[in-house]
Amino acid sequence: MLPVRIFSNDRLIGHADLFASDPGMGVASGEFRPTEAYFEIRSAVDAICNGLSSGYESLGLRAETEQGVRLEAAGGIVILDAIEFDIGPPQVDVCGISNANYRYGEWFGDDPFYKSYFSGEP
Repeated sequence: MLPVRIFSNDRLIGHADLFASDPGMGVASGEFRPTEAYFEIRSAVDAICNGLSSGYESLGLRAETEQGVRLEAAGGIVILDAIEFDIGPPQVDVCGISNANYRYGEWFGDDPFYKSYFSGEP
């Protein structure tokens, strides 16, 4: 697991412990644990989740490790949190982690799914 902080336009909105959810595409996911600041943008996230608003770009989302290293998400960051549906706790996906120094393997190399994906064994 990789502990990260999630920001919206430089404001801390939550935390997550990411795991390798799709190693081949550089995707990491985890349960999103919101701060109070998240609830100021939650209706916008809900509108995006329900297709009532265009993408997450306007929210300026970014993820950083606890050491302040930014996860370069070529595919963006998605928060799955539909208010009207009881789908469990919100999730965050950091898509297409493309750090130039290939830190995905460093961060998630011990993850069982990562190992299974690259070894070809279940």
